[in-house]
Amino acid sequence: MPAPSDNTGSMFERFQCGMQPGCAVGVIHNGELVHAAGYGFADIERGTRIDADTVFNIASTSKQFTAFALLLLARDGRLALDDCVRKFVPELPPYADAVTLRHLMHHTGGLRSYIELLLLGGRTFTERTTRHEALAAVVRQRGADDEPGRAFAYSNTGYFLMSLIIERASRQSLKDFSHANIFSPLGMTSTSVVDRYPVGIAQLARGYSVSEAGTSIAESAWEQTGDGQVHTTVRDLALWDANFYAPRVGDRTIIDAMLRSGVLNDGHAVGYGGGLFLSRRGALAAVSHGGGWAGYRSELLRFPERHLSVIVLSNRDDTDACALAEKVAALHLDLPEDAQAQPLPHLIALRAGADYRPVQAGTYRGEFGQYLRILQDEQGLSIAWGDGRYALTARADGLLQFHAGGDAFIAVGHAAPDERLHLSVQLDDEVADYVAIEAWAPDLAHYAGRYTSEECDGHIELRAEGEHLAANLLGKERRLRTGAEGELVTDEGIALRVVAGAFIFASWGLRGLEYRRQSPRM
Repeated sequence: MPAPSDNTGSMFERFQCGMQPGCAVGVIHNGELVHAAGYGFADIERGTRIDADTVFNIASTSKQFTAFALLLLARDGRLALDDCVRKFVPELPPYADAVTLRHLMHHTGGLRSYIELLLLGGRTFTERTTRHEALAAVVRQRGADDEPGRAFAYSNTGYFLMSLIIERASRQSLKDFSHANIFSPLGMTSTSVVDRYPVGIAQLARGYSVSEAGTSIAESAWEQTGDGQVHTTVRDLALWDANFYAPRVGDRTIIDAMLRSGVLNDGHAVGYGGGLFLSRRGALAAVSHGGGWAGYRSELLRFPERHLSVIVLSNRDDTDACALAEKVAALHLDLPEDAQAQPLPHLIALRAGADYRPVQAGTYRGEFGQYLRILQDEQGLSIAWGDGRYALTARADGLLQFHAGGDAFIAVGHAAPDERLHLSVQLDDEVADYVAIEAWAPDLAHYAGRYTSEECDGHIELRAEGEHLAANLLGKERRLRTGAEGELVTDEGIALRVVAGAFIFASWGLRGLEYRRQSPRM
């Protein structure tokens, strides 16, 4: 491996211009923190700069600590991964009878998103919400999104429930258990689980939203733990990283369990272990997890065969921490850019085959009713995916690639026997197929009105606005247009399947929630 480059800092020069939030960056090689620096400001109002000791909310990168805590308790015999979740959380309805702790850890439990349930109930990211509210939202559900073990579906609910299970099995909060059994023994003196606001951490970076309109505070007072809420520094994460090579806390059995992929009912590996994504970058194994919450973004990326890890912690919501970590790793590993994400043979065959078709702008529907849109403007093609929009870039092999939520996706267009345009989208070893649809043409005003659900607080008001419907969905004003026959869809892929006097809500972390009309159409 070449000597670590001195050019790492040049990638972050844009954060050094003026008073703006930025990021802290760490590079670990053979157990040594060879690069540890900060770029930009931790607190603009106070003029505090970021450095390697600045504390950040690392959001979902926290999940590996939750999994580690669960595995510590399993080693000590206080629980077993194949225990039913209701053994520790009996408040859950019988629909969770077949869900195990292993399902939760590997995101195969099929449970609905507590975050989306709270947002649908009228809560906002800026106000305080408690774990009791989150648990009540999950307990209120009459069913799940899927049967356990059938599919991988990233679940904050699963890791939130793991935090409750750790508390009930250990008789300590996740905050106290993690401090006593992980952070303190490793010397991670600046690391904590935040389970109550205000925080009171002196070195904490403030979170910011950055846009063309300016820079503003973006912080959340949600108090659920397990799926997030670890606050830490570059230096402390270097100590955590070292524990994967020579465990001082836990043992090799626990580390191996962290790095072992979950498996679906059909035997298919999901590429996710104990709070960690398990993938490859070219010929190299990669272990990683990113996070994003309010104004914070994070990524911890490890290449175990090269003993190299990259940490990126940011206090601005426009930072793609995953992409930055990948670029830093490529520099230090001397990897070509096209080694960052490798297409499966299936996608290569589609690109080379007679059924290949260029991707076109339009609306596409997935197998489970999820939607995405391909958009085209003067900047080229982009994809509306989840709650964001991402540029589609051409690769040297003729496929398309985009980054979203810390992950690298590869896409290719192709025709099917019905001659409709299909779009296959790959993430790691999974491929999802979407088909171009022709929108139906109903009288949208017919569906205007107020709708409520017996499984969720609040209501959804569908308003007729010209050729569209509009509604506040998941905390944002959104426009709905027609999708496939009988469905209304937003640009971000939220779908409402209309039935007589009602609709069935479906989004990225929630499916099958029924809302019934309570007032006449407007």
